[in-house]
Amino acid sequence: MITRQQVGIILVIIGTALLAFSVRVKRQYEGEIGKVVDEIKKKDPDKIEPTETYIKRSLFWFGLLFIAVGSLLQW
Repeated sequence: MITRQQVGIILVIIGTALLAFSVRVKRQYEGEIGKVVDEIKKKDPDKIEPTETYIKRSLFWFGLLFIAVGSLLQW
């Protein structure tokens, strides 16, 4: 039989995964310029490419909700 604490742990793990997948990264350079940037980064891996980072709000809030409910089930 599965216990309340085990359900809480599972919910926290699912919530953590949802938080991780809520973060999206988009390359700033695409197409032909993106290929040139890839070649430059192959030659010098220390080069940094500008990116745009954003969060998918629905996944983020569901992740937080799962973590909160999972934490409450631990009591």
